[in-house]
Amino acid sequence: MPRHIRIFVSSPGDVSDERRQCGEVIEELNTTVQALLPELDTQLEVIRWETDTHPDLTGSPQEVVDDQLPKDYDVFLGIMWSRFGTPTGTAGSGTEHEFLSARRGWETKRRPAHLLFYFCEASIPPKVAGEHADQLKAVFDFRTELSNQGLVGSYEDRSRFSDTVRRDLVLVLARLLHGQTAQIEDAQGGSGVIAPADHAIVRNQVEALTREYEHLRETMQSGDRRTRRMEVVASQLRSLAQSAYPLLPDLATSQRPGDRLAAVCILQAIPDAAYLDWLGERMPAEQPFLGYHAAVALLVAARDLPVESLDQVAHALERAESMWSRLLRSTDRSRVLDNVRGELKRRLSGTGRL
Repeated sequence: MPRHIRIFVSSPGDVSDERRQCGEVIEELNTTVQALLPELDTQLEVIRWETDTHPDLTGSPQEVVDDQLPKDYDVFLGIMWSRFGTPTGTAGSGTEHEFLSARRGWETKRRPAHLLFYFCEASIPPKVAGEHADQLKAVFDFRTELSNQGLVGSYEDRSRFSDTVRRDLVLVLARLLHGQTAQIEDAQGGSGVIAPADHAIVRNQVEALTREYEHLRETMQSGDRRTRRMEVVASQLRSLAQSAYPLLPDLATSQRPGDRLAAVCILQAIPDAAYLDWLGERMPAEQPFLGYHAAVALLVAARDLPVESLDQVAHALERAESMWSRLLRSTDRSRVLDNVRGELKRRLSGTGRL
């Protein structure tokens, strides 16, 4: 049967160029899928208020948008930079309102199937920052909240946002069409089909990013600015996950922290039960940034791995907490681990094992 995959793009108005790039990337993916996989008969569709609503004065702007936009879609894609948006009465902004609606759908019926959110790290003009300090604080608070719930994306170059979102949508599309298990099997079998030249290219890309991470860690003072720069590197490593998966055994056993971060980022995109205990050991053994990302990878595993792997996830969680008796309950890693525990409880309760 023909299939339409709908991608809902939500953002304040200061990232209109990124919204345009999303539409271009989705059209590009449409052409690629139809040319390479015509038997799937799949069409991607972007949903945006600019193209999918019309003027209407019968309600508030958010009520009109909610009424006119499709309620059923496969992917939520949010973007923020310098503005949080205008309060709606039910949320701090239209974007937050739309995200919360999508998250409720995911929690209750797993629709939409994927929630993607990106934060721009480009410099904000001083005048904008000075006039809209309240907006910047709202963006920061919202990002902190989302970071404790799972993965957020980061990018620096606004003109090249398409490069970031393209790779992520390819991974999402593979999961929608073939399922998580097929994606893992494809990645695991990749080492036997990747040409040596391509393998070297991927290794060089990973190497450049891991060196950048180590340089940032060694030369920049600890704080929000360094963390934001490192988050961009982590997002780029995650986007290489499918092609870099064959490097995972070497990266995970490396003495270099950058290599271990690369391994963690690969596991955030493609969870693998064989590395669950390794992830559990990372949280007490690594510096906070790497330990936090290991906790997020464990959360992704709790959500995405088959039910029969959840006992291993629980064991890795217990291992992490037993090895880290000094973990403060107020840290980001602790909050992510609380979400791991909640996700395990939710999934296991459906099996009658709780």
